[in-house]
Amino acid sequence: MHFRFPEKTIIKSFFITSFIVILLNIIISLIFDKITTIYDLEFKSDSLTFESMKEEFLLVVIIAPILETLLFQYLPYFYLKKYSAIYTIIISSILFGLSHAYSIIYIIYGLTVGILFISAFFYSIKKNIQPFWLVAFCHFIYNLFAFCMNNFI
Repeated sequence: MHFRFPEKTIIKSFFITSFIVILLNIIISLIFDKITTIYDLEFKSDSLTFESMKEEFLLVVIIAPILETLLFQYLPYFYLKKYSAIYTIIISSILFGLSHAYSIIYIIYGLTVGILFISAFFYSIKKNIQPFWLVAFCHFIYNLFAFCMNNFI
């Protein structure tokens, strides 16, 4: 038995889909940032603190995308797929949003991103593109982007 790489079309689809999801996530973030600026709303509180940048990187960029993909996309999909897709999307997105309860606007932002992630999960299942790893990768890239923006810019 030997290891075979996935077909080039699957790899290409994985990265194209990832790019689109990440781009949409950044657009959603920019929209929410603009709304919070215009209406002087608190987007994210400083209640989440880390002892070091290394700890923040490990938890936010590495562990959170994998754990949250498992809890808020993978498990809801496999436990709720016998119901309708809309039901699964709603439950998954609400759970994802509530897990980001830093402020009310951030919960709404999390709900919106949750819809994006679970929709990407459904799409990648349909296209046979490794849904867990696609969503975790997109979440990782977005959190890496946010980590760099928060710590270096």
